[in-house]
Amino acid sequence: MKNWMFGLSLLAVILCGFLWQQKNRELTMVTRRDNVLAAEAAQDKKWARRLQAQLQATRRGAASADSPGSVAHPNPLFRDPQMKQALEEEAAEGIKKNVARLFQSGLTNRLRLSATQSQTLQELTAQKAAIFWQQMLLPLMTGEISDADMPAAGQALRQAYESNQAQMRALLGDEGMGVYDWFAKTQAARDELAKFQGEGSADAPSLTDQQAAQLTAVMEQEYATFKSQYELDDPSKMDLEHWRANFTEEKLEVVGQELEDLNDRIMQNSQTMLTPEQAAAFREFLAKQRLRGAFVMRSTTALFANSR
Repeated sequence: MKNWMFGLSLLAVILCGFLWQQKNRELTMVTRRDNVLAAEAAQDKKWARRLQAQLQATRRGAASADSPGSVAHPNPLFRDPQMKQALEEEAAEGIKKNVARLFQSGLTNRLRLSATQSQTLQELTAQKAAIFWQQMLLPLMTGEISDADMPAAGQALRQAYESNQAQMRALLGDEGMGVYDWFAKTQAARDELAKFQGEGSADAPSLTDQQAAQLTAVMEQEYATFKSQYELDDPSKMDLEHWRANFTEEKLEVVGQELEDLNDRIMQNSQTMLTPEQAAAFREFLAKQRLRGAFVMRSTTALFANSR
């Protein structure tokens, strides 16, 4: 659930990665002298204000789409054809990295796939992520889908997703599909732990191999058994014909609380395997991840939700 559906988690990577890439390009134009830190701080504030203004503009555009057949005015950020191309390139790169991490986690060995079968499954996994990006998220961002188009777009998206799933099931069988779904659902846990270990902490000793294995098992178990009141990570249970209805403020608040509760359970089940310093560092890390998740949710609401 924490990866928050294929396209939405990818959206966070795309937006943040692209915006920071653009920000860094601007920073390279600043003369690197003793005041470089001050310049970076000023640029951070500038980009924060810019992003806030862009999100507010998106909300206004959604609110102004009053007629059933109207197209919400796309955010100015996404009108430029070069921006659209850049977003598509970022999406392709993000999908590639996400698929690579999933298969590096041991999926191929567990499924006992041949090289050809593994390649086919990787292509289908990438296709699944691309479906949401190409058929819904990008057109919504650029204003290419109107309210009147939404039911047809949702039906096409559902058909494409179901076709993708049918091809996977034909390749893997029911048992293999169960293994694949477990790996896909728990991948965010492995990604988070790798990020936690990569960031490190001056106040907490690094995890031993045994601790890392135990913590991985705890997180995978919690992620595998996690169920939300609103299945925003399961396209088969989403209202794809009324896309914006999936992301109301009420639903996002519920999901946010559920994810906070999930973090609490992870902490409770990992206390005995971590030192007090490690536990404090891990708790702080999970809190930061929760804030990042909240930003993705609110940003998604601003970009895609109908505020009427």
